[in-house]
Amino acid sequence: MAQAASKDFYSVAQAAERLGVSPSTVWRWIEADRLPAYRVGPKNIRIRREDLDRVIQPARTNSEGMLRHELAPPNNTLVVHPLSEEDRQRGLRAFQEARQLRQRILARRGGQPFDSSWELIREAREERANQL
Repeated sequence: MAQAASKDFYSVAQAAERLGVSPSTVWRWIEADRLPAYRVGPKNIRIRREDLDRVIQPARTNSEGMLRHELAPPNNTLVVHPLSEEDRQRGLRAFQEARQLRQRILARRGGQPFDSSWELIREAREERANQL
């Protein structure tokens, strides 16, 4: 009976291998509620075979070759409509203002950009990891 149950559930690594994606992709799908997952004990996460099968969907659904998402977007998909000319012009003005602000800031700093922030981010992550 335990053997039958183990065939119905997959670990994150097994699910990733079965789908041909990385384990981090499977974790992102779980976090985004795109893939249901179940806790088995305090540390183990398992994914049902049926839920994995639902993630696999055909890329094409009709004879014209239209992609599935072109026919009907899923409920969790953001539909983006084309910009009006007014919106496009407003966006271009915002980009221009951002460029001008950047130039003013650089001029005040004598042409020197800010230091790279990756070291500060890494230090903050390490500090947080040590607190956990």
